[in-house]
Amino acid sequence: MNTVAAAVEIVDSIGSPAVQTMFDTHNALDETEPHAEVMKALGASNWDIQQVFLFNTGFIALAGILIGTAIGLGICLLQQQTGFIRLNEEAYFIREAQVLINGWQVLFLMGGTLLICMATLIIPTLLIRKVNTVKAIQFR
Repeated sequence: MNTVAAAVEIVDSIGSPAVQTMFDTHNALDETEPHAEVMKALGASNWDIQQVFLFNTGFIALAGILIGTAIGLGICLLQQQTGFIRLNEEAYFIREAQVLINGWQVLFLMGGTLLICMATLIIPTLLIRKVNTVKAIQFR
């Protein structure tokens, strides 16, 4: 039985974006392992290499959070101005969905999302410790 296929099946059954992100980052580390090997051969510490990967994935996560927040706030502002989301007044006792945007809540949600993303990305970067420096120097 292929362990990768079994792991993918388990992740799909769980449906957790955090677990999926960890597996995606692990796959990305596998693809960039030669870079980590060279960095180690040049004297970089494990933490230095981890910082490179965390910075790059953190930048991507931050960009996604900012784009998602902009889209979400845009929809909320559009709802406040136009009330395009209508509700069944008999069931909900209001005509349209009400939106209240609190800046502190938005910032707290963005910060919490970034914190969770970075925490889940630390686990795959720990695999850098297993990189073999000798493999980087070998002729392929």
